[in-house]
Amino acid sequence: MTGYGRATARTERYEITAEVHSVNHRYLETSVRLPRSFSYLEGKIKEQVQQAVSRGKVEVALTMQSIGSKDTTVEINHDVVMAYLRAVAAENELLRESGLPKNQIVLGTAGSESGGATDALPLSTLLRIPDAFQVQQVAEDADVI
Repeated sequence: MTGYGRATARTERYEITAEVHSVNHRYLETSVRLPRSFSYLEGKIKEQVQQAVSRGKVEVALTMQSIGSKDTTVEINHDVVMAYLRAVAAENELLRESGLPKNQIVLGTAGSESGGATDALPLSTLLRIPDAFQVQQVAEDADVI
C-alpha cells in the first residue's frame, strides 16, 4: 500500500504537477495541498481519491504554474494616487505659508528652472506608493480548472 507518484501535465493555461504519496493505514485519510487560489478544488480532489482508494493515508500535492498572464490586468488606483498628491500639495502650501525654504517636499524628483516643483510624477515614485496599483486576475471557471 506504500507508494509515490509524480506527474506533470500542461494545458494551454497551466503547467500542473501532481504528487501522490500513500502509506498503509487502517482507514482512508486524505490530505490535499493546493495553491491558496485553488483551495476550492480540495473537495473534488478528495472525492476522486475516495473513488480510487479504499484505505490508507494518502497525501496529494498540486502545484500549478500559470503559462502566460493573459488574464491578469494591472490598473492604477487613481483615488489613492490623487490622495497622495493632494497631501503633498497641502504640505507644500503649508511650507510656503510658514516661510520655510521652498521645495522641502516636491511632486516631482527635480525642480523646474525657476526653482519650483515640477508637476511630473516619475514612475519610480508612483511604484513606491502603497496600493497605487490594483492587480486583478480574471475569475476562472471552477469546472474548467
